Amino acid sequence: MSYLKQFFRWSIDTLFPKYCVGCALPDTFLCPECFAKIVFIKKQQCGRCLKISTGGKTCLKCKQVWALDNLLVATYYSDGPVKELIHAYKYEGNRSLKNDLMQIVQNNHALIDSLNTIKGEKIIIPVPLHYKRRWWRGFNQSEDIAKLISAKLKILTTNSVLKRKFNTKIQASLHRKDRLNNLIEAFEAKTCLNINSSVILIDDIATTGATLNACAFALKKSGAKRVIGVVVARAF
Repeated sequence: MSYLKQFFRWSIDTLFPKYCVGCALPDTFLCPECFAKIVFIKKQQCGRCLKISTGGKTCLKCKQVWALDNLLVATYYSDGPVKELIHAYKYEGNRSLKNDLMQIVQNNHALIDSLNTIKGEKIIIPVPLHYKRRWWRGFNQSEDIAKLISAKLKILTTNSVLKRKFNTKIQASLHRKDRLNNLIEAFEAKTCLNINSSVILIDDIATTGATLNACAFALKKSGAKRVIGVVVARAF
């Protein structure tokens, strides 16, 4: 191992000593026992009304006012150590945890099977952060996860199509109605998508689904045929 790699590993271990986020067991960020507490969602729901729906397809009624075509969710935010895992990754800056989040997505075989059945041209796009928030955080958690999913499914990913126009308030700090209004026309997309392309839109967590839907609206204005949201967890 090179000195540079040794120094990098030492730095990571010093800044983020390995303790399970669920039970504080040393030498791991997520132990097998805590991982086993995570319940993988098998019956997906409409992203707006939460009606059980095959493949997370938006129901006909919600389709009239909702741009997102499908929402695929790996697990529940409040289930097991998922909340602690996402918080440590997203707000404490421990980017090593992206691999554990990817493992959650990957182990939901029903979700992966749904993605593999999408026909035609596909592209993976992460939900973007405003440049000011990205600078403050130092990374975009959705982009990290998107790259791992891209490598797993061998689908091209890009972060140059979708852009957040406004530095909106943090969704987690708002009530449901305010979350829906907070993101109206907050995103824009370049008109460079193939008219028959399906976009797989990646985020870490969905609350009301407003962020994913606002992104889907912008992507469809730019030519996307179908937009499928994929998140590690949902909190609604």
